[in-house]
Amino acid sequence: MDILITEDLQSPMIDRLVENVSVHRDATLWKDQARLKSALADARTVMVRNQTQLTAEILAAAPKLLGIGRVGVGLTTSTCRRPPRAASWSWRRSRRTR
Repeated sequence: MDILITEDLQSPMIDRLVENVSVHRDATLWKDQARLKSALADARTVMVRNQTQLTAEILAAAPKLLGIGRVGVGLTTSTCRRPPRAASWSWRRSRRTR
């Protein structure tokens, strides 16, 4: 699959993705680490919000994973001490201006 969505994410852009690529949505997947690991085995990208815990163990079970998308605004809770499998990771914080 191209994209795995592990939480309840709703937006017109996600609806457009579904029309163009293989997307698997499971709004409760973040609650079950064993199911999450299994689903990530085939995912090229995972989209999370604030509930999904992507630990080193979980990421090690995702050999096809190319990217992680963090959806939403507010507190940035993404931490990556060492990129898995020598991948190049870029974490960027964006702020909304009012």
